[in-house]
Amino acid sequence: MKYFTCIFFIVLFIPVFSQKSQTLKVQDLSQKTKREHKKEESYIKYVNPFIGTGGHGHTYPGASAPFGMMQLSPDTRYNGWDGCSGYHYSDSLIYGFSHTHLSGTGVEDYCDILIVPQYGKPRTTSHFFDNVKGYGSTFKHQNEIAEPGYYAVTLDNGIFAEFTVSERGGIHHYKFPSNSDSKFILIDLTHRDQLIKTDLKIISDNEFSGFRQSSSWAKDQQIYFYLATSVKPLNSQIIPKEDKLLIEFPANTTDLELRIGISSVSDQGAKLNLEKEIGNTSFEQVKQETQKKWNHILSDVEIDLTDKDLATSFYTALYHAYLAPNVFSDVDGQYLGHDKNIHKTNSSINQYTVFSLWDTYRATHPWYTIFQPKLATEFIKSFENIYLYGGKLPVWELAGNETDCMIGYHAASVIADAYTKGLKQFDVPLLIHALEKTANENEFGKGVFNSQGFIDFKKEPESVSKTLEYAYDSYCIYQFLKQAKEDGYAVKDKALQTYHKRAFFFINVFDPQTKFMRARTGGLWMSPFKPQEVNFHYTEANSWQYSLYAPHAIHTLIDLLGGKDALENWLDELFLTKTKLSGNKQVDITGLIGQYAHGNEPSHHMAYLYNYTNSPHKTAIYVDSIMRTFYKNQPDGLAGNEDCGQMSSWLNFSALGFYPIAPGNQLYEFGRPMFNYAKLNIGTGKSISIFARNNSRQNKFIQSIKINGQEYKKRYISHQDLLRAQTIEFEMGSKPSGNYNVYEVAPSFDSIPSNFVAVPYFSNDSLSFIKTTSIEVKSLNNHSKIFYALNKVNPTYSDGKKYKKPIKINKTTTISTWCYDAKKGTYSPIVTNTFSLMPTDLKLVLKTPYRPQYSASGPNALIDGSFGTGEFRCGDWQGFYNTDTEAEIQFNIPKSLKKIGLSALQSTRSWIFPPSKVDFEITYKDGTISRKTVELDVHPTADNTPEKPIKYEVPVDSKPIVSIAFKAYNYGVNPDWHLSPGYPTFIFLDEFYFE
Repeated sequence: MKYFTCIFFIVLFIPVFSQKSQTLKVQDLSQKTKREHKKEESYIKYVNPFIGTGGHGHTYPGASAPFGMMQLSPDTRYNGWDGCSGYHYSDSLIYGFSHTHLSGTGVEDYCDILIVPQYGKPRTTSHFFDNVKGYGSTFKHQNEIAEPGYYAVTLDNGIFAEFTVSERGGIHHYKFPSNSDSKFILIDLTHRDQLIKTDLKIISDNEFSGFRQSSSWAKDQQIYFYLATSVKPLNSQIIPKEDKLLIEFPANTTDLELRIGISSVSDQGAKLNLEKEIGNTSFEQVKQETQKKWNHILSDVEIDLTDKDLATSFYTALYHAYLAPNVFSDVDGQYLGHDKNIHKTNSSINQYTVFSLWDTYRATHPWYTIFQPKLATEFIKSFENIYLYGGKLPVWELAGNETDCMIGYHAASVIADAYTKGLKQFDVPLLIHALEKTANENEFGKGVFNSQGFIDFKKEPESVSKTLEYAYDSYCIYQFLKQAKEDGYAVKDKALQTYHKRAFFFINVFDPQTKFMRARTGGLWMSPFKPQEVNFHYTEANSWQYSLYAPHAIHTLIDLLGGKDALENWLDELFLTKTKLSGNKQVDITGLIGQYAHGNEPSHHMAYLYNYTNSPHKTAIYVDSIMRTFYKNQPDGLAGNEDCGQMSSWLNFSALGFYPIAPGNQLYEFGRPMFNYAKLNIGTGKSISIFARNNSRQNKFIQSIKINGQEYKKRYISHQDLLRAQTIEFEMGSKPSGNYNVYEVAPSFDSIPSNFVAVPYFSNDSLSFIKTTSIEVKSLNNHSKIFYALNKVNPTYSDGKKYKKPIKINKTTTISTWCYDAKKGTYSPIVTNTFSLMPTDLKLVLKTPYRPQYSASGPNALIDGSFGTGEFRCGDWQGFYNTDTEAEIQFNIPKSLKKIGLSALQSTRSWIFPPSKVDFEITYKDGTISRKTVELDVHPTADNTPEKPIKYEVPVDSKPIVSIAFKAYNYGVNPDWHLSPGYPTFIFLDEFYFE
């Protein structure tokens, strides 16, 4: 990849200078930067909204106010992963211009209320459906202009279109070719996602309103609009049964303005939003006012502007971080609640939507806490309302809907981080109740996590990632409850103990044999194991990218790995390994350095973990490389999805020289400042000046740090010290500094509570065996005693025998085991597995290879006696892609049976279709052969696609059978009704069975 243009900074510090001279140089640089900004007069000149519109950034170039309700932008792509924002830089056709867009998400939605300017003969069908007669026009990028709050394009058909917005309203300005025929505006409510209900109204000659209810990622999105035209139409027509409005203007119309307001409440709310925010204000005045807001909010940070590309990357990142969350309440405070009723906020605050919390809790929300504390407070008050009217804190909230996308419940992180950093204007008792209720709901594996200390992969997909993230969220709840108790709120000691304990449950998925976080069922680790394999035990990642995810308890993680040097070696291998990704294709895993993946969030803290080793300079090496490699001033300038600000916030923090690896702990890790000078205008009304002296492309290593003129001998800074700082001075150099090496390492949450004991594990790698096997039980706690019980239903601690040596078994046996820590007087949870004796009188010959990532229990999975559930991601099924599947079961001793069968899975959303038919060939001892076929009796349809096992059974003659062969026929490609029509499908099998 291309690097940023190399820059040569002025040397700011020369050792022979006096302290007075040094200070003068610092002040000179500060004044120089101020003059540059005053001269430029505009931060928006350093924003390039096209960054991220190419590649997989999923951003849009259109007009929006900071955190605005409306995002008025062109739509070039109807659907698909790279069409999530509605626009992709590789496209050459604009369908029209719509009013809501998502910035950098991984699922498509929004693009509501499409408006299409036309002349000549009107077209009411999209080019997407009719590429000859459909509406839309080609365009060229050299004819586009994009700025914060403004977008313009001259279409190839000659129509010039430009747009600007307020928070809740917008203005379209169209200039038609003077010699063109009748002019038309089409309002298409069918654009993009599935419609539930629409309504269009012609209010007067030049006033229109409408309503759109749709289902996509947000299952029940509702949006109203009110629109007024500057030219009186000749004719207005609601097209029956098409949910479209066609407005015709006189042929001599050259300039046309449309003024539009939107609302989640009503068309009257949309009209009020437009009247209050725009009214009769001119297009240019609205543009100037919105750009003034952008200039003001972008002035949160003033940087050295020497490197224009780097400055553009930085301010564009800050711009992207301030696009979402979005205002959801009208100017009068009304908004649509999660209960689908209309509610009203306090007049001084807004309700917000679009909370991409799995992404943004990491850096974007901590950024708001520093620079926009009022907004950070409003966001959490929005959480309160979401909980009050929806019954749960947001996970990934969109347009008054909970999508339940991604994992964890990271509202806990946002709340804890803000509250422990001093933002206290919340309903604390309500949040205590909401956090505890959220943590203890029996959903998404939380019940198993709470009771067992980890999530069993046979009970919940993405079990490793969920275990790790629930442990971190538990830590955040503990931090919040602890601070609330100190503030005088009623908090039970038992609750503090509970979340303190759960914060260390990540230990239970750490495998000391491989030094990776691994999936387990009971006491058995999932095998075979390859840390580079992307599978359903991790969320959009593999074990490399998740195994250091205990950001709140790094020193405990270091102890597990074997010390600081072990952590350093682990990180070195992460970044330097030549192993390639394997397993599932995961489009989110991009921006790779070794197995580090900057294009997706689980990796974002990892470069900073070198600060906890004896080589902290390696943080600077990799942070510098990431910033220069994966952030570029071009459309394909991001390593992965922008994700509503998180990809950008990583850059914003890192470029300033510090980063929060564990929001909620109030600490920031130092890394590598990129700018000679930066002034932070933080939300308390004060400013902090950051100087990087002797800084250059080569001089990336911190030599020393001073805060307010005094050496600050830490590799981190606390939030309190940051707020107290007036100046932060980094002395930079071309080589690692022995001085910096002895700086203090950040503390972490490492007081393992007395009520926590890690669960034991088996060293065996399979639950099936032939003839006899020896079961070895191990524990992470060297001073813990291991106990076990055999073939007990719901065993208790009193049933246990002390484990002294491996347990030998020669028949199917259920083994339950647990640990007891005599020092703590505490037991671990009990884990149980059944080890199955494989029959020796039969043999499976699998003639079709299965996909390695869908291996179930291995080569004999189809005859191991364990049936798969309705959830394919739990690892019980063997997967066969784009092929028929053939196998033969051979009996060493002929066997008389009543019936035989094969179990397959239907999960069509994931391209898993049941076989269209199964042929069985039964060979009897007497030499006769019987052939039987079972057809799929109920075929999946768009309305009938439940995830479920489907059994193919046939009766057989009672005489002895020598062998049974079967052939399961692949269903074919995904049908036309499927989300991905035409792609090959899977067969998932488990198990072959007989009576």
